[in-house]
Amino acid sequence: MVSPPGKGGYDANLFRELAGTERSFWYRARNRLIVQLVRALPATGDRFLEVGCGSGEVLRALARDAGLRVTGGELFPEGLELARHRVPEAELVQLDAREMPFEEEFDFVGAFDVIEHIDDDLGVLRGMYGALRPGGHLIVTVPQHR
Repeated sequence: MVSPPGKGGYDANLFRELAGTERSFWYRARNRLIVQLVRALPATGDRFLEVGCGSGEVLRALARDAGLRVTGGELFPEGLELARHRVPEAELVQLDAREMPFEEEFDFVGAFDVIEHIDDDLGVLRGMYGALRPGGHLIVTVPQHR
């Protein structure tokens, strides 16, 4: 099944193309920075939820290089299919970040270049915050340019 272009502000047909570019220097450097940040933060546990996990490239880095138990949430089944192959140890769930199903379950919640694709960004941030355990960390990146 292929999701219609633009559903949720992202064209699901781009997942395979994106997966091919995630080996570039930019993605590798960004993943290293995310892993370094997570390692530097005081942790109350090791559970990480990535909202908009796409093809799983960041999840794989967090599991492999930061030793975290990772959960990936993604709106599109196309992304989850790729993530299943990249990060078989991850728990993967199809979710709409505007309707967060988790409450105080994760030590870290992250969204990397995701919330700019969502109209209700404030609602998504509230849901992500609500998914954090007390003392947890919310990590968000957005593009520098439109």
